[in-house]
Amino acid sequence: MEKVREPAAIAQDVLLGSLTKICQEQNDVEISMQFECNRKFSSVEQRLDQRSPAIKKFLLDLAKKYETPGRGVLDVACGPGNDSIYLVHGGFKVFSCDLSDGMVEEMRTCKQEFINNGCKEFENWSIFKANMIEIDAVIDSNKNLPPQYDTIVCLEAIMFLMGDQELKKLFSCFEKLLRPGGVIVVDHRNFEAMAKTGKPVNGGINPFTAVEYRHIAGVAPFAIYGPAPEQKPIAVFLAYERPDGSNLYTTSRVFTREQITSLAKSTFGENCKIQILHDLKDESECPPEGTAIITYVIEKPLE
Repeated sequence: MEKVREPAAIAQDVLLGSLTKICQEQNDVEISMQFECNRKFSSVEQRLDQRSPAIKKFLLDLAKKYETPGRGVLDVACGPGNDSIYLVHGGFKVFSCDLSDGMVEEMRTCKQEFINNGCKEFENWSIFKANMIEIDAVIDSNKNLPPQYDTIVCLEAIMFLMGDQELKKLFSCFEKLLRPGGVIVVDHRNFEAMAKTGKPVNGGINPFTAVEYRHIAGVAPFAIYGPAPEQKPIAVFLAYERPDGSNLYTTSRVFTREQITSLAKSTFGENCKIQILHDLKDESECPPEGTAIITYVIEKPLE
């Protein structure tokens, strides 16, 4: 595995306009770690246990609410498919994609393991490779994939996009691929709060995954700011401790609630319904400064 850059080198490269390359390298590191962890799972039960009961119930209920005949759930930039797995197991038709060859191969291996263990519903699990900001073209070129979906899931992925233009492109893909009346679920970590406070929310741990990456004591997250006069945080550098004791460093793009909400309305129309959840709770139950994951549930208006 390639050595991860030191913080000073990352900051210098960002200032030189190399944020795209840096984030991709850090993304590859995290993907490699996820792949390494998932390869240790030896049973159906372990594979189904990689996400918390809260996120599983949330997505299963949402997929059921918006389910219509002949479509299904599209899981975008899904990594090893941890969300796809329990959705398929729950009886939904799921189409899963990721840009990483390793992740796609991992999902296909997992699919075969489930089938070998008697889970015949996994025979209909569709897995393909795609860049999330080009997924509409990939689906258009594949006659085996539906042109539209009831539910589109994109979790822990947009933070690896390189800025506003890529985020706009992704939402444009979503608008094309989502049926009228369908729903999108997209989330990101609360990097805005980290940039303001210099501290990780919830110790930097994602409350919805079974694989914990604990924030390294003594290594504070630091923000990389854009140009004057706004000087808004554009990326956050984080250091984590893996379950095996080794370190993981990531650089993630900062997106805000205002950005996501504004983009959703400009893409789907002012009448689109947007629900914002803080750690899957109502905003009143979980204040922004104590929120680790911000989730957006966006319903496309009926034509």
